[in-house]
Amino acid sequence: MANIEADLATGGQEAIAKLRNATANNAPYDLLILDWKMPDIDGLEVVAIMNQEFAAKPPKVIMLSAFESAQMREQATRLGIKTFIKKPFGASELINNIQELCLDYRASAEIIETDVSGFPNLAGKTILLAEDNALNQKVALGLLKDTHANIQVASNGIEAIDILRRNSAFDLVLMDIQMPEMDGLEATKVIRGELQLTMPIIAMTAHAMQQDIDKSIAAGMNAHLNKPVEPEKLFSVLATLIREHKTTTVGIEANELYDVPANAKPLKALTHIDKTRAMQSLLNDESLYTTLLTDFLALQAELDALSVAIADKDYPSISRIVHIYSTALKYIGAYELAELTRAVELTIQNQEERAEDFDRQLEIMSCALAEIHETVKVNLNTNGTSTR
Repeated sequence: MANIEADLATGGQEAIAKLRNATANNAPYDLLILDWKMPDIDGLEVVAIMNQEFAAKPPKVIMLSAFESAQMREQATRLGIKTFIKKPFGASELINNIQELCLDYRASAEIIETDVSGFPNLAGKTILLAEDNALNQKVALGLLKDTHANIQVASNGIEAIDILRRNSAFDLVLMDIQMPEMDGLEATKVIRGELQLTMPIIAMTAHAMQQDIDKSIAAGMNAHLNKPVEPEKLFSVLATLIREHKTTTVGIEANELYDVPANAKPLKALTHIDKTRAMQSLLNDESLYTTLLTDFLALQAELDALSVAIADKDYPSISRIVHIYSTALKYIGAYELAELTRAVELTIQNQEERAEDFDRQLEIMSCALAEIHETVKVNLNTNGTSTR
């Protein structure tokens, strides 16, 4: 991994140009780390062009995205993409995925190997088990008993959806594929699409064919376990996915955020920076964190443009700008405000009916962004890094 040579492209068109140039020079790229949303052409279009022009030996692809989209995953899978990373991501997550792809490890995103010995301690975690077979329920509950997790059972996909509508605060879902009334694939599509929830979902099925695994991934699942489930594999995947899942990305209905009073998320909460947590995703690299703070300050022009867009009710421009901020805020540790910007983006993109105080929420968001800019600027000038 130490001899990686990397090039940077700032958009899809530039990426295609670099791919063409590298191929012409008989030095094709082995790996393409590609953002889904880019200003010129999106990552899916880049891969479609790449598959046509470089079909003989296309580079492997890691797709980056700021939020879950079942439709994107389905389209990406059709194009041959199987590795996805949600932004912001930690260095270890990126390295692991590069190793899996480039060192010929099992590259499918649904298979995760870790060294977890014995029972993982999942005390305080809540797991939804969607399984129609009573015997399989007993087996799963027996295996999970010593993890100390809180388990709730649904007998089919519809029950699972109803439970998640009432309470989305689950850390993980174990989803049987074949169930009556609504199967696991359809239930997952609803969870990812309609409910916009991002907790890990593990498929459990007796079918181990690659096409079945591909369907699970396309639906939005994170892992695939074959029944009868091997305890060590189950514990390994559970521990890994729950550990890696960032609680700030738990999906919510964007409208739900704006149906509450405008003061439900006070400015103080929105401007809090959790540096400790942000540093953990950066392997405690202080220099990198300082660089990210500096890059955040470089978004001042976007902040100014946001103020103008809000005043003009230019919602497409607002959506574009908050998309940039939703990731940048997570990198520096401003998770509450990142959640708000993402909800704003989804509300505008999905053309959902906006609550009466939506514009008021936009003003609060803009004020919070301005305050965080000022806080970061002061701390960088004083200490070289944020101390909040």
